[in-house]
Amino acid sequence: LIELSPLELGLETLGPGLLAQGLCQFAVRGQPHERSVESAPVDPGSVSVDSTSKFSPLLRWMGITLVVILVLQMVGVLIIGQWQEESFRQLLVERLIAQSPMALVGLILMYLSARLDDGREERSPLLWAVCILSGLLAISLTAALPVSFSGDQMLQQQAERQLAQQKTRLETARLQSKNPAFLQQVIQQFQASGQVPPGVTDAQKSQAARAFIDKQLDQLQQQVTQSEQSNQITLNQRRFGGSGGAVVLIVAFTILCLGSVL
Repeated sequence: LIELSPLELGLETLGPGLLAQGLCQFAVRGQPHERSVESAPVDPGSVSVDSTSKFSPLLRWMGITLVVILVLQMVGVLIIGQWQEESFRQLLVERLIAQSPMALVGLILMYLSARLDDGREERSPLLWAVCILSGLLAISLTAALPVSFSGDQMLQQQAERQLAQQKTRLETARLQSKNPAFLQQVIQQFQASGQVPPGVTDAQKSQAARAFIDKQLDQLQQQVTQSEQSNQITLNQRRFGGSGGAVVLIVAFTILCLGSVL
């Protein structure tokens, strides 16, 4: 007879079926850490909502601050209240056009904040505020256009008058320079001021006086040329940066007004 060890006896008693089942259970129990490593899936939407919700209050308050600055700037001019004066109306329009881009940026920030707060809600109170303020600014700029156009015409007429006066002085000086009596008057002024050294001939005196007159004429001509250039630059800035900028701002405020509620 063959003697069996206690381990072989136990395996024989269990049988092949029970032995295989026990080995499977042992294999499964031996790897509990593999199941614990797996984590629950992360929703990417929740991460994006949390990150954008942090910027929404910042955008909202930055936008409100820019709009309030515009209101304070306009109140500072409106306190004067001299509506019958053309200069006051021009100052009011210039201040409105100059500060409106800042208000446009502020309203855009408020619009973005409202969309980030709740993208599903189409008409929140903040969006209605953006719509109303954009509409008011668009109407105000539209009403300011005739005043701006009249200011352009007045500025152009004033520049033309000043330029005409300078050209008249230049022509008068040129006519006087051709007069021999005026040349002798300049020579006498030189002699009275002690600018003519002794022993100078009359021809040298006339030559020095003529050079002085020509120098004065050149300076007057340069002044006229500089005035023409500066007037042209001022008029172009007023037309394109003022009236043209107001038209662009009206379109932008109208689009923002409609986009806030549609």
